[in-house]
Amino acid sequence: MIKQPINATRFIIATCKTIFLICSIVMYSFTNAQNKGIHFDHDTNWKGILAKAKAENKYIFVDCFTTWCGPCKYMSNNIFPMEEVGNFYNDKFINVAMQFDSTINDAENIKARYADAVFIDKEYKMRGYPTFLFFSPDGELLHRKWGGGDAKQFITIGTNALDPEKQYYTQIKKY
Repeated sequence: MIKQPINATRFIIATCKTIFLICSIVMYSFTNAQNKGIHFDHDTNWKGILAKAKAENKYIFVDCFTTWCGPCKYMSNNIFPMEEVGNFYNDKFINVAMQFDSTINDAENIKARYADAVFIDKEYKMRGYPTFLFFSPDGELLHRKWGGGDAKQFITIGTNALDPEKQYYTQIKKY
C-alpha cells in the first residue's frame, strides 16, 4: 500500500474545524450552566421591581451585597448558580441583586441603583452582608436573613420566607 502525502491545507482546515467544534461545545456548556442558577434582575429600579411583583403576584427576594464581602462572593459564585437553587428561587420570586457599596469600576446599571440601595439601607437598616430580604407581592417586608450558607440552607431560608408561620416580621407582629 502506497501512502499519500498529507495535504497540509486539508490538515489545517480539519484541525481548525475540530478546534472550533470543541470551543463551541465548551462555550455552549458554560452558557447553559450559567442559565441554571438564580436569574437576577440587574436593571430595573426598586419602584419597577415593586410594580412587577404586584403585576405578577410574586414575592421579591433581594440579595443585599457589597463588593468586598467574602460571604457575598461565596454565595454569588457557588450557591446562586446552582440549578436546584435557581429552580426554587426563579419559580417563586422576582430576584434582585442590590450592591450596597460603590466602586470606581461600577457598571452603569449599578450606578443607576445607588439611590435605591441608600433607600433600602435606611428603610430596612442593613447591619451586615450578605443580607437577604424577602417582600410580599405588595412590597411588605416579611422576612430577613443575614449571612451565607449551603444550597439546602438557602432554599430553607426561601421556604421560610413564604410561610407566614416562619416569616420573621409576621411573627414579630403576632407578639
